[in-house]
Amino acid sequence: MAAQLPPYIHKDVLDPLLKANEIAKQRGKEITVISATRSMERQQALWDTALKKYGNETEARKFVSMPSCRSPHLTGRAVDLCLKNSPTCEKISGAFADLKDPDVQLLQDIMRQAGWKRYCKEWWHFEYGLDLPSRCSP
Repeated sequence: MAAQLPPYIHKDVLDPLLKANEIAKQRGKEITVISATRSMERQQALWDTALKKYGNETEARKFVSMPSCRSPHLTGRAVDLCLKNSPTCEKISGAFADLKDPDVQLLQDIMRQAGWKRYCKEWWHFEYGLDLPSRCSP
C-alpha cells in the first residue's frame, strides 16, 4: 500500500487488505487507502454536509450513510480505496461511477480475488466480513 499506514481498520480486515495489495503488485499496481474507520463525529459531519448538499435524507443516503453503529465505516470493516497514481483517485464521488474505466475494473477484480465485496453504488467502497444488502461482488 502507499507509504503511509492506512487508517485504523478492524484486525480481521488487515490480512485481506494486504492480500489485495499483493495481487495489485503482481499486476504492477499498488492500492491507496483513502478512508477507513470513521468516528461517529466524522460520519455525522459527512451526513450533515450531504443533507445540505442534497436537501433531504432520501438523496443524501445515496451518497453517505446515516451515522449509526451499523454504518460500515464505523465498524472498521470498510475501506475506500483506489489504485495509486490512478486518475480515478481524484474522482471518488457519487458523480463518478464509470465502472467501465480500466483502473476501476482492475480494482474491482483485485478486491474480488482478495474476498472483498463492494457497496454497489460506490466503485471505491469495499467491505470485508459483512453481509449487508446493496453489496455486489466487484
